[in-house]
Amino acid sequence: LAGQGLGVERAKVLELLPPGDKLLIRAGVGWEPDVVGDATIDADRASPAGYALLTGEPVASEDLENDERFRCPEVLRRHGIRSAVNVIIRGNNGPFGVLEVDSQQTRRFTEDDANFLQSYANLLAAAIDRLRTHHRLAETAHQKDVLLHELQHRVKNSLQIITGFVSLQRRKTKHSETHEHLDVIASRIEALRVMYDKLY
Repeated sequence: LAGQGLGVERAKVLELLPPGDKLLIRAGVGWEPDVVGDATIDADRASPAGYALLTGEPVASEDLENDERFRCPEVLRRHGIRSAVNVIIRGNNGPFGVLEVDSQQTRRFTEDDANFLQSYANLLAAAIDRLRTHHRLAETAHQKDVLLHELQHRVKNSLQIITGFVSLQRRKTKHSETHEHLDVIASRIEALRVMYDKLY
């Protein structure tokens, strides 16, 4: 949609990889099958995407092959890309990466084009942050579920051990009054076990 909005055939999302010197082409349209998810671009000042990331400003290049500020990344050269515009995808915990649209025709991207693209990048940033928060909460919930299950298992084992002790004492004793007291204790332990199962 970002590419269509600017009238170009190719667009991509570049994710900044640790330790911060490479950008992975995470998603995109119009690229050969071996590009998305595999190809990387240097995240330095010599690449348009890296320059945008380092300066925090949109970067447009009308003629990548002859733009003295940059070296044209091999993946762009291979696809015949002549012009590109890059904006940062900002996240809550630092930049996620860069949104870039690429044209096989020489094209001058305007400030309005960059602002339009930045709006898409802002929407992407919000979606990425929401997805990361969801994953973090899901992982926390899973960890808590594992801990709760472990706790439930231990409580169940403890109640079984106590029930075993009570049964052992009941078998050892000869007095009917003691039997009655132990039966009351056993029924209360069973009530606790049932209640705990229902709470769990």
